[in-house]
Amino acid sequence: MSNNTNETVAVAEHHAGGVEAEPFYATAEFWVFAAFVIVVVCLYKKIKSGFISAMRLHAEKVKDKLAEARSVRNEVQAELVKAQKQLKYMQDEIASIVEKNREEAVSYKNAVKRDYMNSLRLREEKLKERIGLDEIEFRNRLKTVLIDKSFAALDILLAKTGADDGVLIHNTIIEFAEVLQNRKPE
Repeated sequence: MSNNTNETVAVAEHHAGGVEAEPFYATAEFWVFAAFVIVVVCLYKKIKSGFISAMRLHAEKVKDKLAEARSVRNEVQAELVKAQKQLKYMQDEIASIVEKNREEAVSYKNAVKRDYMNSLRLREEKLKERIGLDEIEFRNRLKTVLIDKSFAALDILLAKTGADDGVLIHNTIIEFAEVLQNRKPE
């Protein structure tokens, strides 16, 4: 009976609160907390790697867009230089045509003075009329040439830039050209 007595004493002490506490790692709360920490660490690693790869992908896309924008800018600058050269050439050509027309006008005027001294007044009026008409015709031809060259340059620029509103812009340019052509000379 001494064994039974010892067991009874141990049970009584246990109920009395004199029992030694369990180690911390033997409790259910510890293992729930440990499992929570493990899950959080695993999720953190996956989320971190996913976030970093998403940022790298975004950075690559931004770099590609910047490179494309630089390329388009360089193409547009090249086209601008080309258009400026064409404009200078056209201006030089216009100046030579104007000079040639001036020389012809002076030549006509001198010929009229020499040949028709008696009817100077009548011939002079006719010559002035003709010069005025030539100037009007020259202006009209010049406008047409400038408009055609401008449209060609704009078409090239619009084709190179790939503008989405190309049809609208092209129609606007055509209407503008018609307005200029139908406009009465000043």
